[in-house]
Amino acid sequence: MEQESQSLKFNIQVNASDRAAYHAFSQARGLQEWLCNLAAVDSRKNGGLYLAWNSGYSVMGQFTRMEFPHKIAFTWQGFGEPSPSEVKVTFSPQEDHLDIDLIHVLNGSGKSGKKLVREIEKGWLIALENLKSVLETGQDLRLIRRPFSGVYPVPFKPEKDSQSALDIPHGLRLASVNDGGSAQAAGLRVNDVVTKLGGERMEEVADWMRVLDRFHAGDEVKVVFYRHGEKQTTQMTLGKRPVQNYPETMDDLLQKISSVQQEGYQGIASALAGVKDSEASSHPAPEEWNIKEVLAHLIISERDLQAWLCDLQAEQGFIDPVDHGNDQEWLAACVAAHGRARSLISELRRSQKETFARLKAVLPTLVERKGTFRRVSANAVAYATHVVEHIEQIKTCLDGARPKEPEVITTPMVDTSVEP
Repeated sequence: MEQESQSLKFNIQVNASDRAAYHAFSQARGLQEWLCNLAAVDSRKNGGLYLAWNSGYSVMGQFTRMEFPHKIAFTWQGFGEPSPSEVKVTFSPQEDHLDIDLIHVLNGSGKSGKKLVREIEKGWLIALENLKSVLETGQDLRLIRRPFSGVYPVPFKPEKDSQSALDIPHGLRLASVNDGGSAQAAGLRVNDVVTKLGGERMEEVADWMRVLDRFHAGDEVKVVFYRHGEKQTTQMTLGKRPVQNYPETMDDLLQKISSVQQEGYQGIASALAGVKDSEASSHPAPEEWNIKEVLAHLIISERDLQAWLCDLQAEQGFIDPVDHGNDQEWLAACVAAHGRARSLISELRRSQKETFARLKAVLPTLVERKGTFRRVSANAVAYATHVVEHIEQIKTCLDGARPKEPEVITTPMVDTSVEP
């Protein structure tokens, strides 16, 4: 007996080009900007596609129709779903907007089939609302609506971490904790290792994001963490994510990046004027970077951004830059290759100029795709500002490396005369 098929039909009207909308359905990066958390696609007829969400849901399919920039269709079989279904999308330019019509044809007979239909319908309603936002404003509603914790978590690596002697089998280390944020208010500090958030085990950064997706601003979540070998718990009240304003045009973005890059380079060059190589090699504390390692960190971060921009133009790679700036072996290799602090400072400036040139080459192709442009704008500003943020660290390193002036103690004059 054949299963009864059901067609879910959706229509949204957007102020965007059909080219930008087609890209949002046909390219891995475009799909990640509004629909899923991870995508891998072979963008041609009969090419495969794989979509995955932080929730654990995933979809496999194949492109069955690709008519740029008007029509696209692909099969869809979600994890645990009994049979494949089909998604058909049409892009129809109108006088003052673009019509996007999406039809999802699936099997919906039986109790479990009807539940699946309802879940898929709900998923498309949420996703298409986000697609409209991304195409028109560049803003990803998944990020805007996600509650804000105010931390930068990174995977905990026992073999490299300062808490390696502790019995912590898994977790995320807090590389930074924002002033005034939810985490700081809950008592969390930099280098705390969070093993559970909201009752869920923490191992990858995606685990943190998946938990936050379940909550809203104002909700409380339990945090289990380690600090200096001591297991602790706290309740964290999640805040509202601050709205970030980024340059919205190519010229404004380039002007902003140029200005911040110059500020960062001049600040570092000024702080290290006359620095001795021995001072730049001195560690302020046993497990803290010296000046050369900080400069290497900044250079490698610039390279990460450059590589990401190249991948962006080639429609490859991850949706955000991959961070290698904390890789101790790479830092050591960079320091060894350049040797002197003066050479590292020059390399940082050269890297900044290369980043700027790469941005200037990539941006004209992205202006029409507002979601991509906004993400590039956010990352480029963050990486440029990153240099400025390390100036105080460099000054602190230098203060610790230079010998302190001996304190001059002045003794008040004592009258030793004897009264007659």
